[in-house]
Amino acid sequence: MHEQQMVQHLRATGRYQVAEKFEGTLTPAAAALADIQLTGYGLALDTETTGTARDSDHIIEMGLVLFEYELGGPVLRVVDRYNGLEDPRMPIPPEATAVNGITDAMVRDQELDDRRIQQLVDAADFVVAHNSGFDRIFCERRLPVFADKPWLCSYAQVPWQSEGIASGKLEYVAYRLGFFYEAHRAEMDCLAMLEALSRPLPASGKTAFELLVHAGWQDERRIWALNAPFAAKDRLARHGYRWGPSTGLENAEKAWCKCVPVGAAYKEELAWLSLEVYRDRPFQYAEDEVTPLSRFSARRETTRVRVHGQVDEWGYRDRERQWA
Repeated sequence: MHEQQMVQHLRATGRYQVAEKFEGTLTPAAAALADIQLTGYGLALDTETTGTARDSDHIIEMGLVLFEYELGGPVLRVVDRYNGLEDPRMPIPPEATAVNGITDAMVRDQELDDRRIQQLVDAADFVVAHNSGFDRIFCERRLPVFADKPWLCSYAQVPWQSEGIASGKLEYVAYRLGFFYEAHRAEMDCLAMLEALSRPLPASGKTAFELLVHAGWQDERRIWALNAPFAAKDRLARHGYRWGPSTGLENAEKAWCKCVPVGAAYKEELAWLSLEVYRDRPFQYAEDEVTPLSRFSARRETTRVRVHGQVDEWGYRDRERQWA
């Protein structure tokens, strides 16, 4: 029996799931390139680093894949790619090598090609990574050109759970979509991400790329629940809040925060905070403007503090203070 026939037979029994090895060639888009009128270019990115500390760890490998996509449609084809190693000028911790297989000997005297990276970034409409909240900060610290591009995140901005995929971890997503790959090397991770974004999802039948682009261009507000009662921490966590590093304000402490789209969802979120978290306590919150240019970065475009239903330290009720 032919290999493909065996795979089809096993799947048809309903008793087996068969995952094919992804070798780096994307599944062709349903529409032929000749029929596409409007296209754009995106840049898939992945980094391997010495660790997760933003201030002290360093990039040791960067993979970039420039791809063409149909506006409002699927990923079409890979246009260009780059993969480079870089010496971090420090020993690579054993736990990092255990994940990505990169050793001190492999990176010794290696440097990323800044000019080549600049060319690829300039050619793209946006950058997409599978954990942009991690990759963007490392990339901007190493190459400021990344600060001038919109960023999308295939981990955070695709509703994997709503599609019946319990985890957004790329290796698990790939498995659920019928393939596996050799993970934790930068270029292959980029290609695997694009393959996962290109396959139909179990629930909607749409591609994750279509959902990602729709979500990725929405403006949001990051709401910080200032001085929220400790007893509400579990309630906040269940509602999608996370314990944030800083509101971006002077002398600010950590606080619970959540990003919500501008519009009705924003108003509903404030009402939920007032009724379910603060209740009979003074309701004070901060908010940031979040756009694709600032999303997943450490930068704050505009931060406001708003105080409702109380007299603040200056004697004003319902006062708004703003730092640009």
